[in-house]
Amino acid sequence: MLRFVSKISPADFITLGNALCAIVAITFFIDARGAEITEENVNSITIGISLLFLSMILDGLDGVVARKFGSNHNYGKHLDSISDTFSFCIAPGILIYCTYFRGELNNSLKFLIIAAMALAILFGIFRLVVFTKEGHKHKDFFGIPTPLNAAFIILMSY
Repeated sequence: MLRFVSKISPADFITLGNALCAIVAITFFIDARGAEITEENVNSITIGISLLFLSMILDGLDGVVARKFGSNHNYGKHLDSISDTFSFCIAPGILIYCTYFRGELNNSLKFLIIAAMALAILFGIFRLVVFTKEGHKHKDFFGIPTPLNAAFIILMSY
């Protein structure tokens, strides 16, 4: 166990902080879900959104730290993609669900909200898989980066 911990680089700790922010943000989004909008619900959503913006900062910072301090392993890009899956796919999808799935809705609206949540998560994961598979070496712009997609979802949900 200690040998594994000694391989964790400073960039890995930042990447794990990115994932932790997303996990905590998800709990705030779930806490805010309810039949009516209250000040407490809005505060929970605001805290969760703030944590997602912190995730975006940490996502940018981990690459800078990795280039500066290096690493004892070569799986940082995979760890980064997994953390990004939580921060920029799953958490924004749950934000969609918890923001719009309130009170009495007809079946068509329920379906649209669940479909929007699922598509946000699945397309984001697919984008991260393609990006990781290609080794982060695209010369040209390739799709919408997941942090930008998360920011769009946040703006549409708040």
